[in-house]
Amino acid sequence: MRIDKDNSIAFNTALGTAGAQVVGTAQYGDILDFVKPGNAKDELYLVAVVREAVTSAHNTATVNIKVVMDSAVAFNVAPVTIAESGATVVTSLTAGTRIFAQRLPWPMKRYLRATSTVAVEDTTAGKIDIILVSGADLPATA
Repeated sequence: MRIDKDNSIAFNTALGTAGAQVVGTAQYGDILDFVKPGNAKDELYLVAVVREAVTSAHNTATVNIKVVMDSAVAFNVAPVTIAESGATVVTSLTAGTRIFAQRLPWPMKRYLRATSTVAVEDTTAGKIDIILVSGADLPATA
């Protein structure tokens, strides 16, 4: 279950433009603003799941999804990586695949965002959801 529409970094969001992302790093989805950083009372998990298969022309592209928190919206004060997929070949990014499920750390910083880094060749399609869920609602792996 999604906590609410505002607690997703990316929901039904394409990589780049309509799934095509050129080689390089780009912000992926929205920035979450927790307004007042603090301690989560419920166990909340940050989950990334492939909604639509990620592809590239020769199926050799790799994608790395990284989620970072910081106290500044520019992510230039003291960014901390809280989840990262590592470079994953697109043939492994089929619909329904869970990329990661990471409990939100304690204490949280104010802002949370994701980046996607594409290497080897541009992607041609693909959508990845990055959402917050309660621990009991972790989606099953594909």
